[in-house]
Amino acid sequence: MQRIFLRDGKEVWSGAILQDLVTVGRDDYLADTDSYHVARLPIFISRAINRLDFRQFNYDRLMSCSSSLSRLIYKRLIHRYRQANMMNDYHFMYSDLKGSGLLQQAREKDNRAKVIDALDELVKRNVLMRHKHEERPLKAKKVVDVKYTLYPSTEFVKEQKAANLRVTNNQNKALESGLKIVDN
Repeated sequence: MQRIFLRDGKEVWSGAILQDLVTVGRDDYLADTDSYHVARLPIFISRAINRLDFRQFNYDRLMSCSSSLSRLIYKRLIHRYRQANMMNDYHFMYSDLKGSGLLQQAREKDNRAKVIDALDELVKRNVLMRHKHEERPLKAKKVVDVKYTLYPSTEFVKEQKAANLRVTNNQNKALESGLKIVDN
């Protein structure tokens, strides 16, 4: 399967999830059950593993989201809203989502409604407590951009704090056991 990673609308990397794969046939495996399959992961995944720079999250909740847009927003929250607590909010702009390719309605008004539906679903899935939006009009009452402000649920805050603790514990365990965390 081909994966393409975009940054600011430009392709940064493209490649297969498993770039190289060495497999063992069934007959060989039955003859020697210590045989292994070997795969090389993409450099971004390898780098994250080497630096212990990955986040654990509620995969069941992610997959229970019915729209791709709500899954995208949820993943962004997991990775970017690490300091989640009840005293601060998270905000993003509509223009940030435009480059995702998930807003393909003919009218911008319909695309903005799709974002609201995705946020409502995250409230329903207990990721958010609530959300609000502020339209940023240009001249002649035309909406140019929208600022969405999200307020986390207590469950999401607990999960983020637990994920932060796991990252810290994993790094401490790695250092205690003599493993070097790769910086570059």
